[in-house]
Amino acid sequence: MTLHRSQIFLYSLLAFPLSFVGLPIYINISDFYAKEFGLSLSLIGIILILVRFIDIAQDIFVGYISDKLAFHHFYRKKIISFSVICLAILFYGLFNPPQFSQQWLVILWFFIVLTLTYTFFNFAVINYEAIAAIIAKNEKQRVAINSAKEFSGLLGFLTATILPHLISSFYNINISDSYIFLGLFFAVIVICANFMGIARVRVDSYQTRLAKKINVKKVFSHKEFLFFLTILLINGMAVSLPSASIIFYVEDVLLLKNSFGKFLAVYFLSAILFIFWWKFLLQKYDRIKIWIISIIGSILTFFFAFLLDSTTANYFYLICFFSGIFLGPDLINPPAFIATITQKNKNEISSFFAMFNMTNKIALMIASSSALLILGFFEYKPGGDSGLGISVIPYVYAVLPCFLKIIVVILLLRFSKFSLNSAIYAKNRQHP
Repeated sequence: MTLHRSQIFLYSLLAFPLSFVGLPIYINISDFYAKEFGLSLSLIGIILILVRFIDIAQDIFVGYISDKLAFHHFYRKKIISFSVICLAILFYGLFNPPQFSQQWLVILWFFIVLTLTYTFFNFAVINYEAIAAIIAKNEKQRVAINSAKEFSGLLGFLTATILPHLISSFYNINISDSYIFLGLFFAVIVICANFMGIARVRVDSYQTRLAKKINVKKVFSHKEFLFFLTILLINGMAVSLPSASIIFYVEDVLLLKNSFGKFLAVYFLSAILFIFWWKFLLQKYDRIKIWIISIIGSILTFFFAFLLDSTTANYFYLICFFSGIFLGPDLINPPAFIATITQKNKNEISSFFAMFNMTNKIALMIASSSALLILGFFEYKPGGDSGLGISVIPYVYAVLPCFLKIIVVILLLRFSKFSLNSAIYAKNRQHP
């Protein structure tokens, strides 16, 4: 069955606004509530940690509820549409709260609205990923649709990160006031992307022919899936460690604080430019082998990052460029592989993607916490001359991720054999 480019394009549209609800929130939200309402960064940090724990804990329940709703004919596109409307209202409310007279009401609003934002975000994302697994019928189609989705998501991530600053500069207004426009912009594009995009994607009617019951135990007893989640957890930590420590690396090792935004721009633009090149390779050759090649390229890139200091700091533009190049398979392959696994477990498809979603969040949490704990143990203080602490930063930023990536390569080689023997990773080179 052919998956037309128009369907892939319509599907990918929603990834652009959905990428606003992730790290861009964490980048912007602390600054907003600290400046507008005088909340301390420590208090904001505690709230964010608590919300993150709730966010992680609810994933498997969101997946199960989604499967149950689909089973009872409240199909995934309806779940997404309802979630998107709620998400638009909540996102706007998050950056445009009522003018409370007491600070505890601001804190309560912040906690409740942020928690609900991530709840409906999870419903939208998990069912969005599930639809990709449903409409893509073979490996080439899975790679194609996930490449388009990640391309759109990277563009959205860049937009959400820089938009408040662009609005502030263009209209000569306070950065905090620009968040009003950010909330309105998000509300408009997320609703348009839903009703003009994903709502028009043709989804098979298999949902009306589901088995008599949903067996969520399959998710926890599926050996190949659990093995793959282990790989994703370690790889996610390897990818997240540099993200958690890059600001310290740029400011106190390279001494280029004012170039931080430029480095990020080079990294994401490189990833955007090369993602469809990886799509071509992943469709033409063995996906695991191509993934391993990209990981080896990433390891070599971060090895050179370890060697940089303030005298060679401008070479970091090259590090950002090449690390962006090698990011593609890390984004495309995981949902594509899980989509392959779910072909024989369609009743529980949302539950599988919920576990995938939860694994990514746990990896990010472990990586960010570990980076801070290691640097804190060596008495590193941002912006200060802490001697030994600063010398540890390159190990956290570059060496530890390389070590984890080597483990991922070993596990991927084992997974390839394991999956082939069990017929889960079928090399079906069908034409879409």
